[in-house]
Amino acid sequence: MDSEEFEEIPWSHLIPDTTPSGNRTVMIAGGIVIALVVGVFGARMLGGAEQQTVLEPVSSTSPTVNVDSPVELAVTVPPTTVAANVLYTEADLMASLSPSAAPSVSATYFATRFVRDFFTVDGDVAARARLAALFVDGDQLPLPHGQGMPTTYVEWTGVVRSVTTPAGLDVVVAFQMLEESDGPGEDFVRSDVLEATVSLVAAGDGYAVASLPSVSVSTTPQPLASWVGSATAPQWVIDSAMREIGRFASDADVIAAELVAGGDWRVVLLATRSGVSWPIQLRVLATP
Repeated sequence: MDSEEFEEIPWSHLIPDTTPSGNRTVMIAGGIVIALVVGVFGARMLGGAEQQTVLEPVSSTSPTVNVDSPVELAVTVPPTTVAANVLYTEADLMASLSPSAAPSVSATYFATRFVRDFFTVDGDVAARARLAALFVDGDQLPLPHGQGMPTTYVEWTGVVRSVTTPAGLDVVVAFQMLEESDGPGEDFVRSDVLEATVSLVAAGDGYAVASLPSVSVSTTPQPLASWVGSATAPQWVIDSAMREIGRFASDADVIAAELVAGGDWRVVLLATRSGVSWPIQLRVLATP
């Protein structure tokens, strides 16, 4: 009896192939391309590992800089000659200071502040040291400040003139004082108008007082012509005077007028400002 032989057939072979032939072709081509890319990339990786990059050493030679030794230049300073009787103006004194140490105030302002502080005695114990520091050498001056003296105040100051001197600048300052009084019903009385001459020199970054101030009574100005007028001014003169006084006063009345040399008019008005009336005169030119 013959033996039976059985042949094994994979199950997949028994299932009919439903894949379209076109798609199969595309899939095969794509697999081939992927295999080629992987092969080329692998070959480069393997080949690149065997190559070594050799860096060329950089030359340490750098440009040579020749530094010359400093050259000392001989500077010749011409001798300075000061004339004995040269008069200096305030501008000259300021120019004598270094540019970085220019005075912060003018000489006239310095002088007026000095006069105010020098002649004001009000019990301020620190005033003595402040004033002494303003002098070239004021440590030993017998100043009255802080010594229990009667009280004085400087009511106002004004610069009269500045006079140049061989040493610096003399500033003449007019001022008036309020002085403590012992009179009945009077706490303070006004002094005459005085003038103090303050001698200044350039010092450091400003000025210094060279000597004690000299004081004199201010020169009394010449009396003006009588303010009383007898002429009757034309209307255009009155109108011009009223327009001019309107810059100062809120109200005014003409109380006198006078025809002066050259055909001009002097008009006296009683001008009221802040409730106070002052007699004021104006000059009206001849041409209306």
